This record gives sequence, structure tokens and C-alpha cells, in this order.
Amino acid sequence: MPRGDKTGPMGQGPMTGRRTGFCTGYDTPGCTKNFGPGRGMGRVMGFGRSASLSKEDEVLGLKAQADYLKQAQEDINRRLGELENAE
Repeated sequence: MPRGDKTGPMGQGPMTGRRTGFCTGYDTPGCTKNFGPGRGMGRVMGFGRSASLSKEDEVLGLKAQADYLKQAQEDINRRLGELENAE
């Protein structure tokens, strides 16, 4: 998605490329996505089997995820305030 206009590469339409742009729900295009434990929280295939993360690594990952979510909430609240004050 070279221009960020949701037309996909070569104008072939959305979801026809590498799925790293706005059409997949990311707020920024490109290869800037985290490769952390994600929603499975370090579990393998959602079956609850522990992945190869140590306790310390899981704690660090969860703290990083909490910081990210806290920042996202602050950004959302800031934007809501901007929109509500603009009325």
C-alpha cells in the first residue's frame, strides 16, 4: 500500500499484499508490528501448554504489553477529549 489509500499493491485492492497496512487494522503501515506473545500470552496454539518463555521473560512481556495498553488508552482519551471539545 504505497500511498496509504487502501488500494493495495499495484491497485489490486485491499488485503492483496503482505497484510501490514491499514486494511488489517493496524494504526501504522509497515513492518513495525510486535512479535511478542500476543493474545495467546505465551501459550502454544491456545491449548494452554507453556511456551519456551521463562517466568522472567513472561513478566517482562506482560509489563511491556501493559505499558502499551496504558499508552493506547491515554491516546484514546486524549482524542476523545479533542473531539468533545471541538463541538
